[in-house]
Order: sequence, then C-alpha cells, then structure tokens
Amino acid sequence: AGLAPGARGWVTAAQVEGLERPGPTPEMRRLLDRLAARYQLEGGLESLGLAEVRAWFDTAYTRVWNRDPPPIARVEEGAVAGPAGPVRFRLYDPGVPAPAPALVYAHGGGWVLGGLESHEKLCRSLAIAGRCRVLAVDYRLAPEHRYPAGLEDLLTVLAFALTQGAALGLDPARIAVGGDSAGACLTLAALLALRDRGGPLPGRALLIYGAYAAFGPEPPAAGGSLERYGGPYFLLSREDIAWFWDQYLPPALPRGSDPLAEPLYGRFEGLPPLCLAVAGCDPLADQNFVLAERLRRAGVGLHLEHWPGLCHDCLQKSAELDGAVVAIERLGRWLRGRDPAQRGETRP
Repeated sequence: AGLAPGARGWVTAAQVEGLERPGPTPEMRRLLDRLAARYQLEGGLESLGLAEVRAWFDTAYTRVWNRDPPPIARVEEGAVAGPAGPVRFRLYDPGVPAPAPALVYAHGGGWVLGGLESHEKLCRSLAIAGRCRVLAVDYRLAPEHRYPAGLEDLLTVLAFALTQGAALGLDPARIAVGGDSAGACLTLAALLALRDRGGPLPGRALLIYGAYAAFGPEPPAAGGSLERYGGPYFLLSREDIAWFWDQYLPPALPRGSDPLAEPLYGRFEGLPPLCLAVAGCDPLADQNFVLAERLRRAGVGLHLEHWPGLCHDCLQKSAELDGAVVAIERLGRWLRGRDPAQRGETRP
C-alpha cells in the first residue's frame, strides 16, 4: 500500500489492515506516568512563544536525558563551509582506527528544537554500539531558517564526509547517514536529493521514527496510530506535530508538492539499503509503515526495526528505559554490518 492520490500524509485503515495496536510495555508505561506532569504543557507547544518552548526543552529535556553520557575515546568539534556560513559538527570517536566507518547524524526536535547538546548521549551511544564514528550535524533551525535550510546544511556535511572524510580519519566507502524524527525526514530528503544529482550516495541510511509528510485536513484513520497515540501522554500530540510542520515549511509551499520537504511523496528507486526503525506507540508509526511498503516496492534493501511497546523519542530515554538500551544495541548491530538488508535483501 502507498498513499492514495491526493492524500496529505494520512494513512487509511486499509493501508495498515491487520496491524496490531499494542499499548506501552510496562516499563514504558511507568516512565510515561512519571513524565506526565513534566511534559504535558497546558495548551501544548503552540500556546508558548518560541523562546519559551526552547527554554522548556533545554530544562525539561536536554539536561535531563543527557545526564551521565557514556565515556568515549574522543570528541572533536569542527565546521564545514555551507551555503549560509559554517555548518558546525561534532565528531564522536569510540576508538575505531582510521580509516573508520562513520554515521553522519541529523538530530530530532521538529526542525525547531535541539542541536549538538540535545543528542550528545544518543550520538555517543550509537558510536559505541555501531563501532563507528558519528558526525553530528548542527543544522539551522526553523522558523528562523525554514525548509530547505536544514536540508542544505545536512547535505553540506554529508558531501564533505563522502568526498573529504579522509581528513577526519573516515572511510568514504563506509559512510552512512541517519537521523531521528525530524532528522530522519532530513536524512531521507538528502538521499533523494543526492540521487537526483547523480551522487555520490552514502552506502546505507538509518531512519528512526521519522516524520515524512505533514498532515492534511482529513481526519485520521479510525483506530490508526495518530488517533490512538497522538496525545500528550505519549509525548507527542497531534497539535504538536502540526505546529512543528507549520514552523518548518514555508507558508507559501503547498503541502504535498515537494518531496524534498515531505519525502513520503518521493520516488525511492536507486536509494541505498535502509534501516527503518518504528516505535509502535508513536503517532507517526503508520506513516513509517507506509514508507516501508513504498521502499520495498521500489526495490530498496530494507530492514524494518519495529519496537511495539515503545514511544516516539524513546532512544533519548535510555537512562530510565531498558528497552531503549536494547533498541540502541540492535541499531548498533545493523551499523556494524551484520544485517542482510545491507546486501540488498528485505525483511518483513
């Protein structure tokens, strides 16, 4: 199943027919219960000013979930000349000898929040689990810098890694690109852009609970992931999702008109093997399953990593969520090249 003609990011019941809708694991539910008071903002994100949202994010999110980061051999700051000035990056090296495999990483945060600090612990953890160097990209944020600014910055650092990565001890033949949530959207868009330009393309890509298309005026599918999990209890409400997209996309850009802005509408032939990670209790889960089917139909090597009882953004909560620790290790195994999807095979 793919998106129906004219759809705006919704999925229908038929497109996810037979899909089970599990609740959170007991561990996930206990964590959500504890977080309810901390994260449920009265009126949601749209009720606050941008400065207030970012201050809340820094206090309630970045400082909390990045405590006690795992030790790593080396952390190095750098920058690459981009279309609007230097694009900062942070290199995490777990001690892998050069020339090393690497993951160029775009953080989540709805294109509005986050940066190098918000994903410090996750990037370290992925570097250690994947036995690769991670190059985290500090792309420009919306609404000050709407689409395509963040995509341009990711493309700048990715192109640098693919063509000049040897200067950082990277192996250009073993470069992956990845991201979570909004960063997964940027990652998929970057692959489409590079393919259409004739390359070079990274050898593989990691997409973690991404947002790939904005929602239109239609109501969500009855019983679908947006209806079931799109609320403040699950840390990402339907209103918050709409607010993030409104900050990211230029007001004059018609929804569904540009596959680099909303890559669910793209053509996927010719993309490298992908690992697509989906949290089952995520309002965006159905969108991810639709993407998985479209990738398969396009002949893209695909490994679908499904975490039925976990929620959106779960990997950031590994300090209190053993399920997230297991999920990171599973992604690490894929990054280490032990999954058949990297040989062009597909999995259910």
